[in-house]
Amino acid sequence: MHKKKKMLNRLKKHFLSIFFICFMFSCKNEKGDYKRTVSICNDLHIEVFRTFSSGAFGSDLVDDYLTDSVNFRLRIGSYDEYYGSIYYQCEMDSITIEKREKSDTISMHTIEKKIYDLKKLKALQNISKKEIENINDKYLF
Repeated sequence: MHKKKKMLNRLKKHFLSIFFICFMFSCKNEKGDYKRTVSICNDLHIEVFRTFSSGAFGSDLVDDYLTDSVNFRLRIGSYDEYYGSIYYQCEMDSITIEKREKSDTISMHTIEKKIYDLKKLKALQNISKKEIENINDKYLF
C-alpha cells in the first residue's frame, strides 16, 4: 500500500510539472493579442496589440507597431488606452509620432515626440525583427 501512495505522489508531481511547463509556453506571446490595424498614410499602417487587460477593473495596455507590411516594422511604444494615446502625422518624407497622456485636467499633453525618416525606415528591411533602435538622428524631445 505504501508503494502505491509513493507512486501516486510521484505521478501527481510529474503531472503538475508537465502541466506548469505547458501552461508557461502556451502563454508566451511576444506582441500580445491583436486588436486592430489602422491605415494612416503613404501605405503605412499601425498594428495595435493588447499586452495587458484589466478586464472590468480598468483599461487595456496596448503596443503600437508602425509598418508598411513589406519592408519594416517598428515598435512605437506602450500606452494605457484610457489615459494615453499615440498621435501620428505624416509629412512628405517623414512621420512625426507623439506619445500623449491625460493630465490632471483631463486634457492630453505630449510626453514624447519622435520624427522618423521614411526612406531610412523602408531601407531597414527588418519586417521579421521585433524592435528597431537608433535608426536616425531626427529624434526630437
